[in-house]
Order: sequence, then C-alpha cells, then structure tokens
Amino acid sequence: VSALEGLGVIEKAGIGIAKELARTTVRRNLHEVGKKIQELTAQDDGKKATDLVAEVTGAFNEKVNLLSGTAENEPVDLYATIPNMVNAETTFDTHSIPSPFPLYNDLYGYFDPGNVYCWAARFKVGKSSFGMSMSQQMALLDKNDDLRVLVLDTEMDIQEVQSRIISSMSGVKEFYIRHKFYNQPKYRHLRPKVEEAMDKMAPLWGKIEHLYIGGWSLEAQISAARRWGFKTLKGSKRGLLMLDYVKMNSSGDFASKTSRDI
Repeated sequence: VSALEGLGVIEKAGIGIAKELARTTVRRNLHEVGKKIQELTAQDDGKKATDLVAEVTGAFNEKVNLLSGTAENEPVDLYATIPNMVNAETTFDTHSIPSPFPLYNDLYGYFDPGNVYCWAARFKVGKSSFGMSMSQQMALLDKNDDLRVLVLDTEMDIQEVQSRIISSMSGVKEFYIRHKFYNQPKYRHLRPKVEEAMDKMAPLWGKIEHLYIGGWSLEAQISAARRWGFKTLKGSKRGLLMLDYVKMNSSGDFASKTSRDI
C-alpha cells in the first residue's frame, strides 16, 4: 500500500490496481484453503469418508462463500430496477467522441474510450480516405481543443498522405501535387488552389499526427502508440488512434477473393 501511495494514476488505472489487489487476495485465500484441505486429508484418524468430505467441503465453502458474496455477484431484479436506471443522474461520458455523421451517431453512438471500432471492406474502395476524412472533421468540430489524433499507417508515408489531402481539398490532381506542377509556369493557375487548400488546413495544425509503421511488429506499434499517448494526452486531452490498416483473410486462404482489409 505504501508503494501504491506514491503512484500518480488516473481513475481507470486505479480501478485496475484495485482489481489486481482483489485477485491477489483471492489467490492467497484459496492457497490457505488448499493447505487446510491438505492437512485434513493427511490425517489418518479413521474418520468416515462422508465425514472427511464434509470437513473438506466446509473448509472450502467457508472461504468461497466469503469471497463470492459481494453484491455485484448476486442476481438483480431485471424489471424492478429499471426505474432506478432511468431516473439516475446522467452518466454521459464527456470523453466520448461524436463522429461528424449524425446518421452514424444515431445508429451506433459515439466513440467511447477503451473501445475498438472497425470498418471492413475490399481493397481500393476508400477506407483510408473515409478514415482520414472522419478524423479531420472530428478534429475540426472539437471546440474545446482537447482532441488529438494519431494515424498509424502501414501503407503510405507522410508525403503520400499529404499529397492526397491537398489534392482532395484543392481539386488539383494528386500526380500534379506530388511532382510540384504548380511551381511550373505552365501550371501556375494551380498555385492559388493549393494555397487556398493550405489555408483551410490551418485549424488542424497540432491536432493530427501521422506515423508510417510499414513492416513494424505488433509490439513496436503498441510501444509507439503508448509513447504518443504519454507525450500528447496530458491533462484532460482525449485521444483517437486510427490504424490503417489490418488485413484479414478467410480460413487461412490468402487468395485475393477472400481478402478483407480493416
């Protein structure tokens, strides 16, 4: 306990520590039960088998009933407690993040902390564009300036992503963006469009970060996400992690017809 007092932990971490302490308590008590049962069964005192079983069962139940008798493990009246739930004070999680699409919010709700949301489709149907557009609009709608987004990208480096973004916001072909056609006299009419797109991006500065993780192991990806969280999500800031993408295959078959991307 003295060691835990020196830790600065958030509420969720504190609950996790409490659960781990509870599990440790259960293990210790069950270990004591095991020792007691060993002692009872090691004695050769001529007791009847039924008496021996009764003593062992009693030693076990004494601890088990104590450990499992909490209110959270007891049945609850399903319908009679509905008024309590309905009339309870709001439990809206202010850390939940609404999507920019009202229809999606009505059907599936907001993005809640600690949950994973997946969009699955065949390749080249626009998953990356959809995800980037969604995160961009969510960041723009963030009036409190407390939302930060990290895009972990297994497919494109940052220059490729930036070219796509400028192209979509300016209407200039991505090929022209990548090869800087707007700097050539012949295509100087494209320059104002590109500059106008950059002006639109100014409100997004400092809100969305990108990291190319092609070929990284799962452990390295998790480590990078954790470092970003510790560095960026200080105070009351909320974080959104977008992974683009995970490839899934049906029954181990890697044929293109069964491949799905998430």
